[in-house]
Amino acid sequence: MNELSVAAIRGRSRGALALDRVERLYLTLLRGAVLVVATIILIWAAWLAVSSIYRITRSTDSVTERPVSVGAAELEPAKAAGAADVAKDGPVVATPAEQKFFQDFVGRYYRLYRTKFEAFRRSEDKRLTRDEFDDNFVQSTKRMESVAGSPATFNRERNDLEALLVTMQTAADLPAIRSKLKEYQQAQRRTVEREVRRTRTETRRGWDSYSTDCSNWYESPMGCAVNRQVSVPYTQKVRTTALPEGIASHTQTFRSMQDRYFSLLEERRSQAASDVNSERDAISIGNAEGWAGLSTLLWALGGFLILMFFFVLIAIERHQRTRVTDRQQATMS
Repeated sequence: MNELSVAAIRGRSRGALALDRVERLYLTLLRGAVLVVATIILIWAAWLAVSSIYRITRSTDSVTERPVSVGAAELEPAKAAGAADVAKDGPVVATPAEQKFFQDFVGRYYRLYRTKFEAFRRSEDKRLTRDEFDDNFVQSTKRMESVAGSPATFNRERNDLEALLVTMQTAADLPAIRSKLKEYQQAQRRTVEREVRRTRTETRRGWDSYSTDCSNWYESPMGCAVNRQVSVPYTQKVRTTALPEGIASHTQTFRSMQDRYFSLLEERRSQAASDVNSERDAISIGNAEGWAGLSTLLWALGGFLILMFFFVLIAIERHQRTRVTDRQQATMS
C-alpha cells in the first residue's frame, strides 16, 4: 500500500474519530437533559401526590360557623334595626322552662332599664310598667311562640338575650352613653315656630252647565249659577316647645342600643354563614381538583418512565460508541 492510501485511511479515521467525539458529546448532553426533565417530572409528581391527597381528605363537615358577638362599645352609635320574628305554622305552646326563662329575663332586663336608663327620665316622661316595657322592648310572647317546639332555636334565643343583657349592662356605664342620657335629662325646652299646611272649606260661586235649578237654564249660556264647597289650602304658623335637635330620650337611647345590638349580631351571623359556605365550596372544589391531580399524576409517572426508558437507550448507545472508539484508536496505534 502506497503512502497516499495510508494517508487517506488515516484522514478518514481522524474524521470518524472527530464525528464520534461530537456524537458522544451530543449523547452526553442529551442524557443530562433527560435526567433534568425526569427529575422535574418526579418532583412535580410528588407535589401532585401530596396536594391531591390533602385536597381529597378534606371534608366540608369539618367547617363550622364561628361564634359571633357584639361588644358594648359598639352600641354607642344609634342605628335603627331589630330582631326578626320567626313565623311558625299553627299554635305552639312554649314549655314551662321556656316560659320561666322569658319571664325571668324580662324582670332582669326591666331592672337594668329602671336603674341605668329611667334614672335619667324627665318629669313629663311616662314611667313604663313591666308589661309595657316587655311589649315595647322584649316582646316575650312573640319570642316564646317563635322558639316553641324547637330546643335549638330556644337555646340560640336564650344565648342571644343573655349576651344582650350583659352587653347592655356594660354599655350603660360607658361615658358616651351616660353623657347622652345626662344631656337629655338636663336639656331645656325651647320655643319653636314652624309652619303647618292645613286646609279649610269655603263656599264659592260658580257656573254649572248641567244644572236646571234656575228658570232660564235653557238660555245661552245653558246652565245655572251654583254654590260649591271647595277645600282651600293655607299655611299657619304654630309655636310649640321642644328639646334641641339631636337630643334623644332615655327610651330612644335604650331602643337604639338594643336595635344596634341585634343589627350587628345578624350582620355578623350572615357574614359568618357566608364565610362557611365559601370555605365549604372551596373544599368541594379542592376535592374535585385532587382527583384530577391524581389522574395527572398517573400521566406524569408514565412520562417519567418513558424518559427513563430513553435514558437507558442513550446510555447503551453511548457505551457502544465508547467501545467502538477505543477499538479504532487501538487499530490506528
